[in-house]
Amino acid sequence: MTLADQSIESLKATSAAMGSVFFVEIMGAGSGHLALACAYQARAEGLLVNEHPDPNAYIDEVILGTLKRTLGVPNKSHLFVVAERTPHRHHKDGGVHGLVDYVAGVIARWPERQARPDHHPLTPATKATILGHTLRGARPIPEDKAIAQHLAHEVVHRLIDSPDDIVGCLLAYRERGSIGPIPLHAVTPKQFDWDVFSRMHGNTRVS
Repeated sequence: MTLADQSIESLKATSAAMGSVFFVEIMGAGSGHLALACAYQARAEGLLVNEHPDPNAYIDEVILGTLKRTLGVPNKSHLFVVAERTPHRHHKDGGVHGLVDYVAGVIARWPERQARPDHHPLTPATKATILGHTLRGARPIPEDKAIAQHLAHEVVHRLIDSPDDIVGCLLAYRERGSIGPIPLHAVTPKQFDWDVFSRMHGNTRVS
């Protein structure tokens, strides 16, 4: 997320200065947790994720609706985060594929974007940037290194002192100073944080 932030902030600055529309694809096929974290901290204008109950409606209502209201506002950025392979009707591979062409085509048909004798609007550039797996190369921050040290110590300590309590489990670092075993059969997928998603959009929770 820290590494993605550097790229996203640069794109937001370009968008605000040039009036461009950017779609930034974040890795996480089938899981939008990283995309949500990146979009929220970067104050993105929207977020398209696999978990959304209707990505096609989100594109038409939220993404295009937002652009309809804000495109052309001076110094306003237009950046949308997209989780890898999020399915939609505009391309079989989902994600940003097909999305840029569709959105650009819709914008071009808006009446306010049509040239008239006394009105010559500039066509906003609509582009995709795929960060994808470049994000895997991020350097660990000091807290990451400390967590790794704590986990390594706990694993060795527990294997020596109480192996029956640790074999068949994983160790979870819940918070500073709190590490505990979780049986592998009890591991469940992390639930998508719809509260953060809704806070991003300033509305109620999506069901």
